[in-house]
This record gives sequence, C-alpha cells and structure tokens, in this order.
Amino acid sequence: MSSQTAEGRPSTRAVARTRRVCLRLAFVAACALAAHGAEAAAQASMRERVPFNAGWRFQKDDPPGAEGRLAYEKIKRWVTATGTEFVAGAADAPRPVGEPGGDVAYTRRDFDDRGWRALDLPHDWGVEGPFRQEYPGETGKLSWWGVGWYRKHFDVAPAERGRRLYLDVDGAMSYATVWLNGHFVGGWPYGYASFRLDLTPFVEYGAENVLAIRLDNPPDSSRWYPGGGIYRNVWLVRTAPIHVAHWGTYVTTPEVTPEAGVASVGVTLDNDSGAEARVTVRTEVYELAPGGARSARPVAATEPQRVTLPAGGRATTTAEARVPRPKLWSLRRPSLYAAVTTVAQGGRSVDRYETTFGIRTIRFDAVRGFLLNGERVRLNGVCNHHDLGALGAALNLRALERQLEIMKEMGVNAVRTSHNPPAPELLELADRMGLVVIDEAFDAWRRPKKKNDYHLLFDDWHERDLRAFVRRDRNHPSVILWSTGNEIDEQRGAEGHELSARLARIVREEDPTRPVTAGANYTEAGYNGFQKTLDVFGFNYKPFEYGRFRRANPAIPFYASETASTVSSRGEYFFPVVEDKLQGRADFQVSSYDLYAPPWATTPDAEFRGQDEFAFTAGEFVWTGFDYLGEPTPYNEDASALLNFSDAAERVRAERELEELGRLRVPSRSSYFGIVDLAGFRKDRFYIYQARWRPELPLAHILPHWNWPGREGQTTPVHVYTSGDEAELFLNGRSQGRKRRGAREYRLRWDEVKYEPGELRAVAYRGGRRWAEGVVRTTGPAAGLLLRADRASIRADGSDLSFVTVRVTDRTGLTVPRAKNRIRFELEGPGEILAVDNGDATSHEPFRAKERAAYNGLCLVVIRSRAGAPGPLRLRAYSEGLRAGEVSIRSTRTR
Repeated sequence: MSSQTAEGRPSTRAVARTRRVCLRLAFVAACALAAHGAEAAAQASMRERVPFNAGWRFQKDDPPGAEGRLAYEKIKRWVTATGTEFVAGAADAPRPVGEPGGDVAYTRRDFDDRGWRALDLPHDWGVEGPFRQEYPGETGKLSWWGVGWYRKHFDVAPAERGRRLYLDVDGAMSYATVWLNGHFVGGWPYGYASFRLDLTPFVEYGAENVLAIRLDNPPDSSRWYPGGGIYRNVWLVRTAPIHVAHWGTYVTTPEVTPEAGVASVGVTLDNDSGAEARVTVRTEVYELAPGGARSARPVAATEPQRVTLPAGGRATTTAEARVPRPKLWSLRRPSLYAAVTTVAQGGRSVDRYETTFGIRTIRFDAVRGFLLNGERVRLNGVCNHHDLGALGAALNLRALERQLEIMKEMGVNAVRTSHNPPAPELLELADRMGLVVIDEAFDAWRRPKKKNDYHLLFDDWHERDLRAFVRRDRNHPSVILWSTGNEIDEQRGAEGHELSARLARIVREEDPTRPVTAGANYTEAGYNGFQKTLDVFGFNYKPFEYGRFRRANPAIPFYASETASTVSSRGEYFFPVVEDKLQGRADFQVSSYDLYAPPWATTPDAEFRGQDEFAFTAGEFVWTGFDYLGEPTPYNEDASALLNFSDAAERVRAERELEELGRLRVPSRSSYFGIVDLAGFRKDRFYIYQARWRPELPLAHILPHWNWPGREGQTTPVHVYTSGDEAELFLNGRSQGRKRRGAREYRLRWDEVKYEPGELRAVAYRGGRRWAEGVVRTTGPAAGLLLRADRASIRADGSDLSFVTVRVTDRTGLTVPRAKNRIRFELEGPGEILAVDNGDATSHEPFRAKERAAYNGLCLVVIRSRAGAPGPLRLRAYSEGLRAGEVSIRSTRTR
C-alpha cells in the first residue's frame, strides 16, 4: 500500500510513523545530551580556587560625607555576625536586620571608580612612602594608618547559579569590611587573620559584580610596622552546595612506626542546600615529590564513609589510612604527603579537597628538650616580623623564601612567627624546606600595649581568631608549638592565669596533638602559676634564670622563647671598644662588635652560656633573624639625649633640624636587632651564630674591617668567630698570638692589636689540625661597581624576583667597607626595578626608586619580572667617577 495520497502528500499513517521515529531519535539525543550535561554539571560543580589578586582599584579615605559612618563601633553588630562558626554556641546567631554602608557611594555597583588607582594585590600602601621625620620611628616613619578602599569588578556567568562562591582573604590590615553589589557581606577586624566570606547570597548572575573592601587601620595600634592594605593573597573559591567546609580537614598521625604510619583524616562537610543529603567520603593518600607533584598512584586510602547531612547543616566524619613504610617528615628530609578527599553524592563526585601533611612525631621533654621522630633536635631559632624590608608587608613568595634561605645558611632550623599569625605561605615554605615553627596568635590580650591594639577586639574576637588560626594551620608538619601570646601583661595575676588557661583549652580543643606555649618576659611568670597554664614554658631574655626555673618546675619542658636582642649596624665600629652593653653608639648607629644591647637584653655569648650550663633547654629563638621596619631600639624615643653624634658640629646641626620640625625625634626607621640587615646583608653576628649552629662548617670570620686611616698605631681590637677551637691571628704576616677558646667562650679576642694598613689573617684549628682561614685587607679607594644576582633566571609571572647585590669595589675587586657612593640604575628588558635599599636604619630614601646611596659598600636592587613577557633583562649601575657594572638575568616562560 502506498504511503502517499493521490496528490503526492505523505499519508496520515506515514506522518504518524515519522513522528514516532523522530520522537525516538529526539529522546535518544536528549538522553545523550542529558548524560553529557550531567557530566558537564559534575565537572562544573567541583571545587575551584583561583587567585583573585588582579585588576583592583584603590583609593585612600572615605567619600565626602561618609567619614566615620562605617567605624567599627557603629557597625559592630553586623561585623560580629561573621565567623560565628568559630564561637561555641553561636553558629546559628541571626544576622542583624539592615544594610550598613549600603548608601555609601564606594560600596555601590554603579559607582564610577575609573579614576581610582589600578593595582594588583598583595598591596601595602604604607611602604610606598614617603618616609617622614615627624612620624614615629617605632612604626617605621611611614604612613601606614588611615582608611583605604579596594574595588574589583568581575563577571559571574548564569551557569554558576546553584554553586557557592566564597571570598578567601589571607590578610588585610585592618578592620576589613566587605560589600558585594552594595550589600554588606561581613568583616574581620584582626589584620593578621585569614578569613572567608560567603558571596553567594549577593551575586548577580549573568552580570558584572562589584566587590568593595574597606580597611580602617588605626594609629597607635602596633609596636612595629604593620603595613596597610590587603597585603596578603586573595582567592575566589567555587564549590557545589555540598562540600568540604573551610579548613575542613584535619590530618593527624597517631601511630608511626617504620612499617606503617596511620593517617587519621577528619573531614567536616557543609550542606548549603535546602534538602537533606546522603554522601560518601573517601580519602586517598599520595606521596609528594620535592616540587609538589603527586605520585602516580595513591599509597593508601580510607574506607568510604557514608554521611547524612541535614539541610543547611554540617557533619564530621573520621577515617584512617595506613601508609606502608612511611617517609618521615624531618629537617633533613621534609617528606610530604597529600590527602585527597572526594565527596560523592548519588555516585557523582561533587567535591575534591587536597590537604598537604607530613608523617612525623614531636614531643617536648623536661630533660631532653625537643624530640622530632624520637631524636633530640636543638632548636636554633629566630623570631621574625612579617615585613619583607623594602617590599613592606606586601607578601611576595620569593622574598619570603629568600629570607628563609639566608636563615638556613646560618644554621636556623626553627622560626617563631612574631607576634601574630603568619602568611600561609610561610608555613608552606617551612614544610617544604625543613623548618619547624612556633605559630603565634597575639601580642596582647585584654591589657593594652598600645592605645588601639588588639585589646579592643579581644573579648569579641579572641575565640574566633584563635580557633580559625589553629584550623588554618594544624595540618602543617612544620608547626610544633602554638603560642597564645607574647609578653602579655596578664602573666602577673590570677585573672590572667585563668585567661591563659582558657586560651590553652581552646587551642587543645582544635588540636590536641601539639603543646601550647607563650613568651614570658616577667620573671615571676615562671613561678606564680602562669607557667602551669602552658604545656611548654618559654622565658624571654632570662639566661640567668634557667637553673632556678628547673628547680621550681622539674616536670615542665623549657626553651628560650626570645633571646639576645643584641643591636648592631652592619659595618659600623666605634672606639674605644667597651664592655658596657649600653654603650657602643654614635651617629644613630650601633657598633658591630656585638657587645651591645638594651638594658633588658643580652649578647649572644650570654645566651649561649645559659643554654650550655642548663642543657635541658630545648633551644632558643633569637630576636631577630632579619632587621625589620620600625622599633629602632635604642633610638626609638623622643629625646635629645639620644643625639649622640661623635662630631659636635653634626650634633648641633641635627638638633636644629629636629627642633624646626617641632619635635625631637630620632631619624631611625628600622631596627638594629637583626642578625641580617633590612636589605638581607649579613652582619658580623651572622657568623657567631653560624659557628655555633653549623659546627661542621669550616669558618673563621674576622671583625672589624681593616680600613682605618688616621688610626695608625692605635689599639684596634680584633675578634674572630670560628667553628674551630683555637686560632692564630697574623697582621701583615706577624703573629699576634694563638688563642684557644675556653669553657663558655664563643669568640676569640685580640684586644691589643695596633692598627696598621695591610692584611689581617686568622688561621683556625680544630683538634690541633688546620680547619679554616679568614682574611680582611685594607682596600684602595672606590673604583668600580660589581653586581651579582641571587638568581640568574626568574619566572615571567609578574611576581618572581631577583635580588641583586651591588658592591662598591676598589680596583682589585675588594669591597670598600665605608663607601657611600650614590648609584643610579637602569634596567633593560621585560621587568621592573621594584625596590632599592642599603640596610641603613637611618636612611629616609624611598624604596621605590632607581637610585640609592651605598651604605658601607653595599646596596640592593630588587628586580621583578613582567607577567607573560619572557626575555633577557640587563641591569646596569652607574656612579660618578666609578667603573659601571652590569648583570644579566633571564625571565623565562612559566608552565
């Protein structure tokens, strides 16, 4: 039978059949598309964490008419609605009604910010300068305080609907408050805290969104340079509604043997959907190569855990994975693992979360000190503030890595984060480089050190800040101690002891695997009950107290939490050399004979004696590894008595200039405590620590330099720092005597050497055999410039750095030790001169410049690559009357 009518049209039956075929084909196609869509949706729902640093706009001060309206005390009810998940019993507290700041122009999406400054984060507005004499030296003579606004425009595609969007801020200084599209999102006042805010309720899909962040950095809030701005990294995180919570994994290693290591993996899940959900959680453990790459296959895995999540709620599950023949994390071999947690719903993966951890054991013992994997490790530690010298507080990974490399060269194996939570990157570097860390939370509790410091926030925020701090950092194998505070005034009374015990309980609730400590500067804190609120006790600057502490507290492990605070200026030496630690000062510098310190501090030698006499001491943390901006003790007071110029005419001139400013302030902008100066150049003290902490390294370091015109025939003491046990000193080939170190002696001294130009040579011996040799020579006049880059190749990613040391040399290539020639720099190629410095604590020259005066023969140039622009870079240096110098660096493509 024909399927067509007489007119040639398809019959009704044919049309119906065709329709049925088409419907079947359409159904098959729809199924295929649905399957493809489900797969695409599964991929889209997985976690993404992307840098959110690029393309911000910045403006100082509030808009006209809004001054003071957004002060913390006025919007505190809304700000304290943030972070309630870290406060016991407050997770369900409702947010107050209202929209603070919604009518302020800078928060609105339609505000025209094209006239604002364009920049990328991290950013520190304070370090951009200028230095001003009238600013307090205690905080670096830079303008870091005030209000600052940041705005960022970004699109959110319609396909993002149904996902969660979070803003993660690693650090913003300070009193951060955040709006999205004019809606108040939340805030976090503590400038050193990392925090997360949920942007999801305020996102406009398929449209441009505008994020606005206001910072309010109060003056008189810090004892050192804190920086100003969003000075750490910012991230945008996308997840499915069901996901691992923020800092939601907790990996411990309760059992460690040569045959196996048990990794206990706790996982906290959030369900931000409106329906109950049943999910499966499983974690696979991978080895990590030194560069961070995962092994091809997992080495262990947990059994799948089935979890029921209430609508809008959270739940936690814990499971164990048994790692065969574990590679232990240690200082020499910092082996790392990755725990990759997968959350599945209905057979489909909805989240994947990676946690880096290490397998190791730690213990503090009252007799043996610190034990890592069962072996005693003496803590050769330093305290460091968070600024990066000429780069200010703005985080740069390479600059931070360079600091740690220099410290490790000296023999450092431990760092104390002073006096606040560090950037997350510091702990990541410590994990990878093999350093242990005391992670510190606060510099003040309820009692203030400064008018506007953390004591104003303590009651409302200490629990949030402390729990968030521990959750963020507790998976790092490098962290061995939690410090709840530094030199807090509450050490001396029963009320403060109760508070210390409360803080310790909070820490132990979040992480019972590590002990709790604090830095105690009051002697009575070791005996009045404060010491019993802690697991491990640390004294600051009390080497003569160690024996008494042990007799009074035989069961409490002990270490020196802050030591020495010797002060010196690189390459400065004053005569006569006296033993009074309060002397050795002139022209706002401090002699580098390493004999001088504030009244409450000591020399390195005194601390070494205390530890050697009382061997139960677990080690020390020297104040400080690096010089830092601010706190220029002993020149941090307003007092004309500090104008200790060696030249009377210079003193009169300086006094007159200061009086014209209306206040007598000393010029120092940075500290003198560092073993290394602000530019990263080693002071003499570097070598007394290196000799002690790296005894296997042949070393003989001589001080002072030997350029002393006009001192011919005058007594010029010579000191030698050596890892040998004796040394002989020669002046122009003539022996000045051979000396052997006695018990509790840490330097060799020739105090009666008469200066004559030429050569000083020290020959060190160990066990009677020649061990090391050091030489200093009188140089000729400055003749040229010699440049050396710390790395000849950097990544073209817009953040990698090369640090170039510039030396003023004589014609033979020796560094001229008192040279202060002015040097100009030119850079060719795809990069920029980011900063310059010379390590002089009295210099007010801006860091952002292309010229610098050398200080005692040296200066520094920091070169930054240009993102996406590889190629050769050439830095040239010029100085009038000197031979020019240059160095080549290559910027290479990133993978």
